[in-house]
Amino acid sequence: MLAVLEKMLTPDIKAWMEIAAKSAWSKSDTRTSELVLISAARFSTEQRVKAWSICDYFFHYQPELVWQLDQCKTEEIRTPPDVEREFERRTGIPLPKIDHEWRTFWSRQAKLREAMFADPLGDAKGRGREQRAAARELVDAVNDLRFSGEHGAVGFYFAEDVDVLAALHHADKLVKVERDQKRKPKQKIPVPAPPAAIGRTVLFSRAATAAEAVRTWWANPALRDAMLHPGRGLLGANSNRNCRVLDLTEPVQATTRGLPQAWPRDGQQGVVGSARVGDLGARAIAALAAAGRSPDDVVAAPLTLHFARAVAAEDLDAITARVYYGGARVEGVLVSYQGGEVGDSADGCLAFLAFEPPPAGADVEVDWQLPADLRGEAEFAPVQFTVE
Repeated sequence: MLAVLEKMLTPDIKAWMEIAAKSAWSKSDTRTSELVLISAARFSTEQRVKAWSICDYFFHYQPELVWQLDQCKTEEIRTPPDVEREFERRTGIPLPKIDHEWRTFWSRQAKLREAMFADPLGDAKGRGREQRAAARELVDAVNDLRFSGEHGAVGFYFAEDVDVLAALHHADKLVKVERDQKRKPKQKIPVPAPPAAIGRTVLFSRAATAAEAVRTWWANPALRDAMLHPGRGLLGANSNRNCRVLDLTEPVQATTRGLPQAWPRDGQQGVVGSARVGDLGARAIAALAAAGRSPDDVVAAPLTLHFARAVAAEDLDAITARVYYGGARVEGVLVSYQGGEVGDSADGCLAFLAFEPPPAGADVEVDWQLPADLRGEAEFAPVQFTVE
């Protein structure tokens, strides 16, 4: 009986999401400042869903705002305008702006959330299920890394847009060229140029496993930022017997304020400690070339900082990093990834590229120093982790 009651009392989250999406489009929904003043026991269904969905929005980007909003109701504050004034005093953010951003978030996310409810592998007996399962391994591998950095999972969808299909076809052409080269070793057979989307909106790999493919992409700070982004809800993927393709075209929701995320995170164990320069992307290759490193050299895997939003150039320039292996400071170069070509840029992303990789099993400490404009009153403690 208790189990039946629990099931009856469990909200239908899918229905709530549909109501939240409709409310986001509506211009007559309850303002957030009104919700603060109403007892939850007296909420209408729409008000209950609005309260849940605004908290969901906050939890994606700035969980601390839930507490700040709750503190806006006092004996002296009893009207929505008063709540709005108090919230802005506490946070510096106009509450009507939050309502607008919430509306945009739910309007844009409706199709993504609908896709997340569908079985991404298709029919259990469908002919394409094996291919879809292989494609999902890529997103699973991304999520494994997100989990190790204490980030939430992203959903998977089977990507079939024109750029993804072009990448799959490119792999087939490469295999044909390689086969022809073996049959006719004395004949010069041209290698087809890759589609322009590769490295920009889709990632392409001929690695034997999904984990190997993602690990290689993760070495590139700009691609790492794209896969690690806290505002990402879904990642698309596809594969065939010749390659694996990850689709990055689903939009992400940028943060608006708050401290950045560091990779690796504090306390992380078994972190990859080294990388080949040629796998780090054009921006890192150029920065390391100036220090005398060639694409085939092995250096430390990039240590990255992610704001997940555009940051003023002068603030980024003011950030410094001090890195230590076992207590001994190491040399390297700090590279900004904000601005520039798609595929080799990431707003609010910095990477420290140490010239020498840490010894196996070494303890590494990264002391990121942020200017007051980015840090506020909060402290950004040094990050300590252990390499594999």
